Order: sequence, then structure tokens, then C-alpha cells
Amino acid sequence: MTVDREFKRFIEKQDADRCLTTLHFTLYMILLYLWKERGCQGSFRITRAEVMRLAKIKSIASYHKILKDLIGLGYLVYRPSYNRLMGSVVILK
Repeated sequence: MTVDREFKRFIEKQDADRCLTTLHFTLYMILLYLWKERGCQGSFRITRAEVMRLAKIKSIASYHKILKDLIGLGYLVYRPSYNRLMGSVVILK
């Protein structure tokens, strides 16, 4: 998988998905950016603090709602870690 291919696939899929907002788009783009920064492996680790900072999301409730929506709509797989140092695992779909 390449960043270009993932980006194109997301744009095509989200165009038909009327329940996504700009916040969903922003969060996914930040996850795509972090996936690239971490070597484009199948899965990668994130921390809520880092993602919220990069996506300019101030509310933890909004972050969790948007993340839950993306998971439920099949855009990604999320395996939470309750260890702040380790981070949670994300797989882009």
C-alpha cells in the first residue's frame, strides 16, 4: 500500500458516504500522515494526545465519537491500549 493509493481510496469511499464531516476527514488524514511517518506498515501505534494535537481536536468526547464513527463505517480497525506510553494500534482499511 502507498500513501497515494490509500488517500485516493479514502476520497472515493468518503465521497459516497454522506455521514462523514470535515472532522472525520481531518482525523483520517492525520492517521494517514502518522501511518506514513511510521513506515507505511500494516498497523501502527498512536496516542490520543498526539492525534488530537495534530488534528486540532480539543474535545476528548469529539475525538472518541469521530474515531468510533470511522471504526463503525469500516475505515479503520482500532485496538485500544490503556497504556499511554505504548499507544493504541490502528490499521487503515
